[in-house]
Amino acid sequence: MQRRQMLAAGLASVAAATTGTVHAAEAKSTERPVRRTDYLLTEEEAWYVIQNTPHAVLGTCDNAGIPYAIPITPLLLDGKIYFHGTKDPKSRKFENLKQNPNVSIVWIGTDPIKEDEFTVKYVSAMVAGKARLITDRAEMQRIFEAYTARFSPSQTKKAQLDTIKGSINDVALWEISVDKISGKAKAKSPFFDKMKK
Repeated sequence: MQRRQMLAAGLASVAAATTGTVHAAEAKSTERPVRRTDYLLTEEEAWYVIQNTPHAVLGTCDNAGIPYAIPITPLLLDGKIYFHGTKDPKSRKFENLKQNPNVSIVWIGTDPIKEDEFTVKYVSAMVAGKARLITDRAEMQRIFEAYTARFSPSQTKKAQLDTIKGSINDVALWEISVDKISGKAKAKSPFFDKMKK
């Protein structure tokens, strides 16, 4: 259910920025300073959210300016973000990333609703960057080994390697170089209680 809520939120945020096809000459960035600076996280805290939140929503846009967002399970490794999916050219995500490498990813670390205050005590992080399709086999192997170790630690090393061997030829692996990172929180506790200071 949480992934569906995240997808809906991601779609809404991407769609809000696009009300129709805009010609490049007419396009103007809506980027601006954050309004509620009292909710801002430090860069270290934003990375902590990313490291400790398994799922996110990837926002993409095609060359016609049509937005598309989809849930992903990204991996943070050496300051870059990785995710995978089909490399079938019929895939909308795959085609969007080939047309336009600019992406945004949003993580919702926690989102309890505080009904008596009519608010959400959220923790979130967001990055903007550029996607690159990884094609080098050795690089893919290294990243997929980190993937399986991160998300399937209960499985044996042999099982992890067998899974990679069986699927590496059929999977598109993308790397995101992060240009900007930010985070916001309306309530830092208990999410950050275990963060090392």
